[in-house]
Amino acid sequence: MKVTRFVLPVFFALFALPLNAYTVSVMIAETALPLAAPLAEASIRWETGFMDTFFDAGHIVSNAPLARLAAAAGEVPAECMDDLYAAGEGGVDYFILVLLNYEGYTGTGAPRPVWAELKMFRVTPYRLVAVTRFPAPGKTLETDHLANAREAARMLLPHF
Repeated sequence: MKVTRFVLPVFFALFALPLNAYTVSVMIAETALPLAAPLAEASIRWETGFMDTFFDAGHIVSNAPLARLAAAAGEVPAECMDDLYAAGEGGVDYFILVLLNYEGYTGTGAPRPVWAELKMFRVTPYRLVAVTRFPAPGKTLETDHLANAREAARMLLPHF
């Protein structure tokens, strides 16, 4: 009987706390790669790193198809707008756009991103929540793309 008096209040206290799980859609877009170039393995690792990080933080995560852009112009490139609208229709809370820039790729060897621009949008009501560049200007990316992606995703977690 004494155990019940202790366990029930603790049980209700734990489950009465509000949960802050959001639905998040992640989209990776490659820039400065020839349209005919093969899919970059680094882009897949960045997508995995972002999805893993947000999932581990307790959010519900989905992904939009990877896009290859000739150039990233505007707040949201035109090629990515349909995915942003689809995320809103699907009830997604946040849309994360990761623009991986592959400038300087010569067509030989595996493409490696030079920097990434991270854009976080609140879908409803629509607003740009955060924009950041990874790594910071003047620094270079490491060769471990998965570790880079996880570190970059952690930069966005406080904005939820």
